[in-house]
Amino acid sequence: MLDMGVDASFWNVPVKWVRITREDELRQAISFVRAAQTESWNSNMATKAEPVYDADAIASALARISDENSDWDVYFAQNNITPLHITYEQLTRDMDATIRRIMSFIETPIDVVPEPQTKKQGDSINKEWAERFLTQYPEHTERTRMWQGLH
Repeated sequence: MLDMGVDASFWNVPVKWVRITREDELRQAISFVRAAQTESWNSNMATKAEPVYDADAIASALARISDENSDWDVYFAQNNITPLHITYEQLTRDMDATIRRIMSFIETPIDVVPEPQTKKQGDSINKEWAERFLTQYPEHTERTRMWQGLH
């Protein structure tokens, strides 16, 4: 559960909100589970253990993602906030344009968007786990873009 106890007015300055979500929540859940298991939260961190498929952990991560997204929806609604909504997929598909959009939104233009400091960690294991999970729990198919356009 998110700690929504601090209000944006805490900083006594105007705040602009940027909300980043993931279109493919199943892949987000799998990434979370793998990072928790390996203790490697980004590509600059060493992997401390090998990841092991765990359907219960993935289901739990999906529930957490739903809960946290709902909490943010409520927070924004209660505080009359309309954040700029960006998806992870937009960011990875066209980082330069997406970063420029964010910087424009927060009224801080940028001349050059720096190269990312980390690399994508998802690989064939993520795909295998997603396929395996959906075979076990097909009711979660709508939470993935894995087979977009194929069903």
